[in-house]
Amino acid sequence: MVLVSLFFYRKYIVMFELSSETIEKTNLGLLTNKSMVNIELPLTLNKLISGHLVSGHIDTVVEIVSIKTDGECLNIVIQMTEA
Repeated sequence: MVLVSLFFYRKYIVMFELSSETIEKTNLGLLTNKSMVNIELPLTLNKLISGHLVSGHIDTVVEIVSIKTDGECLNIVIQMTEA
């Protein structure tokens, strides 16, 4: 499991910034178009947390639409179906 921070989102677009070290030390550099990845919503402590905490809970699965190299960065476009 790799945790990355969201730095931009709009209705159907989300962007995550990955360092070159993250790409080198994880399998994220192996992703291709049509690869599937799991997306989780962040845990917030300002709301009621019912039940128990679960590590690795998957909220949705998205499809990778495109991957483009931009210097030391990868721009990965994903598509999420409506829940």
